[in-house]
Amino acid sequence: MVPDDRTRRTEVNGLEAVWTMKKYRHIEIRQASDTTTGEVIEFAPGTDLAAAREQTSRHWAAVWDGVAHQMWTEWIPGHRNSQPTPTTRSLE
Repeated sequence: MVPDDRTRRTEVNGLEAVWTMKKYRHIEIRQASDTTTGEVIEFAPGTDLAAAREQTSRHWAAVWDGVAHQMWTEWIPGHRNSQPTPTTRSLE
C-alpha cells in the first residue's frame, strides 16, 4: 500500500483504519487493523465506508465512526474543531 497526500489513518481505541480521499465526497477504505489482537482486514478496491461497516462486526464500529468524523471534518469548514459528541433534542 503506497501512501500519498490523500491517504488518511484513523485510530480509535487500538483499532486503526487506512483510507483514501478519492474524489468529491467519496472515500475508499483500504485496510483496518486491531493493534491489540493483530487482526488485519484488507478491503477490495472501491470499498466505501458503508460497505466496510457492513463487512465487519460491531467490534469495528468505533473506528468507522472516527473515519466518518475525520471525513466530515475535512469536507466541512468550521467542523474542524468539533468533537464527535452525541446530540439530544427535545421533541416537545
